[in-house]
Amino acid sequence: MKVVIVESPSKAKKIQGYLGAGWHVLASMGHVRDLPPKALGVDIEADFAPSYHVLRGKGKTISAIRSAAKEADALYLATDPDREGEAIAWHVLEAIGTAARGKPLYRVVFGEITQRAIRAAFDKPRQLDMALVDSQQARRVLDRLVGWKVSPVLRRAFGRSLSAGRVQSVAVRLVVERERAIEAFTPEQYWTLDALFAKQQPPRDPFKGQLSALLNPAHKTFDPKKLPTEAAHAIAKRVGADGVTWRVIDVEQKETQRRPPPPFITSTMQQRASAALKMAPKQTMRSAQTLYERGLITYMRTDSPFVAQEAQQAARQVIAALFGAEALPKSPPYYRAKGNAQEAHECIRPTRPDALPKDQKLNGKEAALYRLIWQRFIASQMTPARYDLTVATIQPSEPNQPLPYHFAARGRLLRWPGWLAVYQVQAGTTESDEEDEEAGQALPPLHSGEAVDLVELAPTEHWSQPPKRYTEPSLIKALEQEGIGRPSTYASIMDTIQQRGYVESQSKALLPTEAGRVVTDFLTRQFPDLLDLGFTRQMEEQLDHVAEGQMEWTALMADFYRPLASRIGAAQQAATEADGTALAEPCPECGAPLQERYSQYGKYVVCDDCGYKPGRPSETGEPCPDCGQPLVIRRSKRGPFIGCSGYPDCNYTAPAPGSNAAQPLDEESAAQLGKPCPTCGHELVQKSGRYGPFVGCSHYPDCKFIYKSSQRPPPARKRRGSTAKGRRSAQATDASLPVDLPGAGEPCPKCGQPMAVKSGRYGPFVACTGFPTCRHIHKG
Repeated sequence: MKVVIVESPSKAKKIQGYLGAGWHVLASMGHVRDLPPKALGVDIEADFAPSYHVLRGKGKTISAIRSAAKEADALYLATDPDREGEAIAWHVLEAIGTAARGKPLYRVVFGEITQRAIRAAFDKPRQLDMALVDSQQARRVLDRLVGWKVSPVLRRAFGRSLSAGRVQSVAVRLVVERERAIEAFTPEQYWTLDALFAKQQPPRDPFKGQLSALLNPAHKTFDPKKLPTEAAHAIAKRVGADGVTWRVIDVEQKETQRRPPPPFITSTMQQRASAALKMAPKQTMRSAQTLYERGLITYMRTDSPFVAQEAQQAARQVIAALFGAEALPKSPPYYRAKGNAQEAHECIRPTRPDALPKDQKLNGKEAALYRLIWQRFIASQMTPARYDLTVATIQPSEPNQPLPYHFAARGRLLRWPGWLAVYQVQAGTTESDEEDEEAGQALPPLHSGEAVDLVELAPTEHWSQPPKRYTEPSLIKALEQEGIGRPSTYASIMDTIQQRGYVESQSKALLPTEAGRVVTDFLTRQFPDLLDLGFTRQMEEQLDHVAEGQMEWTALMADFYRPLASRIGAAQQAATEADGTALAEPCPECGAPLQERYSQYGKYVVCDDCGYKPGRPSETGEPCPDCGQPLVIRRSKRGPFIGCSGYPDCNYTAPAPGSNAAQPLDEESAAQLGKPCPTCGHELVQKSGRYGPFVGCSHYPDCKFIYKSSQRPPPARKRRGSTAKGRRSAQATDASLPVDLPGAGEPCPKCGQPMAVKSGRYGPFVACTGFPTCRHIHKG
């Protein structure tokens, strides 16, 4: 009897069917051993030797494998074909101890669960690759050291169970930095000059053009696609005047190609499944695992677009049958893997290209994902799409002279669909697939010297847009581009940063929480290497070197741990001090200087002497219209608002004076109130949002209609400038400040400079004018 070890029961069942009698296939149910959950489990002094224990609930599994191994003629380790799979195989072998001693031991790997691939793998087994095991072991120990050495520093600093991770903390940093870039962004207005033209002879189908060149020396500094307001309207007025004629002065025609995208790797599959199927990376990987175990696709954790020769030939037969021989390139295309791609994995592809999506008995998500994978792979083996591109240059002229402006009208027509035929895109149209960013219009036949009519001229206002927030797929793409993380870790990273409260998802956009911000800032100051993209990328490259047998894993550990250990002490001291900063403002209750500190919820102000904390609700002096209790000013993440002091018994709220929500509706929006919603027929009502009041459907969230007023300005985003530690208080120059406070005008008892009245957030106070060198505050 020959015993085979795989990870999952479904995989075991399928392989058992292929191997038949004389074979016994068992499942390890994933990992069987790991570092202990309540101890470091790494002996740093003994070359970082890990101490593994059997995972809870795996005792029976190991006993079954051990019993089978004792009776076996040979033992085959057939876990997944990556570093994680290699490590699981080694851990199984270690866990069963002497049961396999003296028995022939083989490692078999396959990228797809088909009879052909299984037979080929078992015909050419190899030995366990300890370089791959060491690479996975190094990654696990690295992550454990960061978690156990850095996380306690965070807990000391912020008084809460917070954690750090070698890759997770870098991912959070990317989200934090992107959000801060958005907050610091100031929209800039610009204009384009758009035109609508028509031929002078029928059919007079209009076509679009846009100002493309400025020949006037006075405008040479302007970008014709980003005009300032005055220039846009001045040019529009001149070229739109009576008597101005328009003529085509040049027509350029050429053929362009659009090459097919490469077959999927893990990250691109996750990105496309999110965009096309609205599937989260974790859900995508679950569905892909099912497809893999059913033998329908190749292994789904890969960063290589490589395609086996037999798969290419099978795909070419399918393409010829479905789309004709002309859809085949002369030779199969070659897609190059990135330099850090792991091992000799294949891309993610159907195991049998002739297994058409419509013929598979799959549920909704698996069926949709299989179709996506099949289409992408077949398309990757086809000819490029070919387009006829036409660019017509049109110039306006006054009666006596041409005007110094060129307008361009661009047309693109699909001449040969090539790989786009997989997505049912037809030749002779301007359509393309949904990933195409250059889809355009069809131009009528035009020739140089031809006169055309101006149908419409419109200066169009635009506002520059801030960087887009990350989504899970785009964050995975960013990590991949930076060389951080590996296919087996992307989905778990997305889960971890959200489960630990550092990042939250809102309408699929990833936003940092306050905990994510302050922890990122703290780690960046205290452990700069840990959050450095280049350092993290270098660690990933060194893990690759270990996997290739070019570096000892213990040497990598020493290189990593020495600088980390050297910073632990200083970080612990900083955590004890909690990065407090003395403010130049006195406590309103005892007069001592207030301190600015951090918590997991962000910055806060406290008096160390008496414990005073500002921010207590202040009364407005008005009664609640619902219950009569005093109204108070409260704060939320969207800013101040008026609430009832009787909360939670009374839920009355109102916009705070001066807030966006308190601003009136514009006239156009106000005129829509009470009208039926054009989408569902329910009443339109006033609502308040982040950028002020607006009109929307009263049937939200079932109906999400929002009236878009032409009078409403674009949302203004205020640039947030950095503030120096120790906030400077303005010296009393305002006539409203009292000038006769005790101590004002007297010399400072510490440095001798004059004392003056200053304005703080909690009212006027007297302090030394030598701030920040001298922080003396009069406590009279």
